[in-house]
Amino acid sequence: RAVLADVPGMATENKLALLNLAAAHLEPGEAYLEVGSFKGLSLIGAMLGNQGRRFYAIESFLEFNLDGDRARPELEANLARWVELDQVRLLEGDCFRLLRTGGRLEEPVGVYFYDGAHGRLPHYLALGVAERWLADRALVVIDDASWPIVSQATDRYLAAHPGYRLLFDLAAEHEEDPRWWNGVRVYAFERPVALGRDQAPARGWDMAWRLLAYDLLYRPA
Repeated sequence: RAVLADVPGMATENKLALLNLAAAHLEPGEAYLEVGSFKGLSLIGAMLGNQGRRFYAIESFLEFNLDGDRARPELEANLARWVELDQVRLLEGDCFRLLRTGGRLEEPVGVYFYDGAHGRLPHYLALGVAERWLADRALVVIDDASWPIVSQATDRYLAAHPGYRLLFDLAAEHEEDPRWWNGVRVYAFERPVALGRDQAPARGWDMAWRLLAYDLLYRPA
């Protein structure tokens, strides 16, 4: 609760506890990856008490008309007050570009929390570009999942790609519900035996045309 009072954000106590518990169960050699860190509240919630684990955060500082030159130092200052900075690596930029290569991810991702751009195309891509970097068994947490545009895009991706099993659909009864804000879904991911990481969706035509549409139309708009 002290973190909620200190760091501005759009996460509830329940959601912070969920992320913290998920990070606590990372297997040795796995990392936590978060897309959409804003001012750091959810990331801090995940990290508290989880020493010795690796965390990655991707933030473009484009949402909410943020000024990256000011927003990044504020995010880093918030982190510094609450967690060990050497446990976290902040990656600045467009998550879909960064995750196409994943060159700065040194560990497989055991917990993936997506709270980035909300739209049919971004949410489909958010699962597709990250899947290659997931551990063979991982947790995938989707924020704002009670919004129809988020739930529909997520369902569409999962219908076309095996390996995901819904564990919890923590629906919000209304906007900014004090329990789960705008809803959270938690999925267990287990990579199909027949598919290695080199066969992950990000390398296929299914993702290629969507990434092209994102680069040419969605992102510039």
